[in-house]
Formats: sequence, structure tokens, C-alpha cells
Amino acid sequence: MAFFFELFWLDIIPVGTFIPPVGLFSTVTSLTLIQLFGLNQPSEIAVVLTATIPFAAFMAWLEARQRLWQNREFNLLVVSTRRGNARLFAPQDYIRKGMGHSFVLHGLVCLAILVLLSLFLERLLPFVRISPWIVWPHLWLVASLGGVIAMRFRSAYLFMTGGIAVGALGLWAGFAL
Repeated sequence: MAFFFELFWLDIIPVGTFIPPVGLFSTVTSLTLIQLFGLNQPSEIAVVLTATIPFAAFMAWLEARQRLWQNREFNLLVVSTRRGNARLFAPQDYIRKGMGHSFVLHGLVCLAILVLLSLFLERLLPFVRISPWIVWPHLWLVASLGGVIAMRFRSAYLFMTGGIAVGALGLWAGFAL
């Protein structure tokens, strides 16, 4: 349970100094595009999932820039608490303003990325062949790697890399026979 909630809240509440890729954005964008284009084949869905991956990292970069922009507001809050002036101390105003900026910025950027990806995929998807060797278990396997990557343990990374190497060797051996 704790592992699930840590992963669930990791992208929703930006605490600490590490900003992970925004997986929630990729999930919502992927589901929206899959529904928009009416995709139901794993090979087509794999294309959509791959197209949204770079934007998860971009959203993390955007959030880091936004934190830098909001440092000014934080400094104003610190100054108002040190002066002892109760009239100037209104943290709710700073919180409301920060949440408003986040909502507008992320909303506009998400909408722009969704439009960009839909235009890109509209032109790309007709050329995607439905591949019989990409099946649902492959997508589930790739999706489960996110949980391993989110653990941030070197041994988990080594185990994941070893598993990928064994899987690749198995595939290679299967094709070689």
C-alpha cells in the first residue's frame, strides 16, 4: 500500500528537490489520443505511448522553471513574515496565486501539446502497420517498468537492466531459431 501511494502522490504533489517526469500528464494525454483516434491495436497504441514520453520530461522541466519563477513570490512571503506586519502576512493569497498560475500554465501547455500530438499522429498513424508481434502483454511489461524506475534504487535498476537483457536474448534466440 505504501509503495502504491508513494508512486501515486509522487507526480501529484511536487515536494522536495527532485522533480520526476510527469507521468500523470502522459497517461491522460495518451488516453485522450487513443480515444480521439479510436485506437484498439497494441501496435498503434505503442506509437501513441512513445509519442507522449518526451512530453512527460518536458512537463517536469516546465515545473522546475515554474518553481524558479515562484521563488519571487516565496521571497515576498518571507519578507512579510519577518517584518511582523500582520496585515501583510497573507499566505493564502500566495497559495491561491501559485495554484492559479499552475492551473493556467499547465492547462495551456497541456492543451497545446495535445493539439500538436493529435496533428502529428493524424499524419503518422495511417503509415503504422498493425504488427502481430506487438501484443498486450508487451505493453503491460513496458508500463510496469515505470514502477521499477520510480523506486530509485540502484539494485532495482540493475535488476531491470538484467531482465531486459535476458528478455532481449530470449527474443534474439527465438528469432535466430
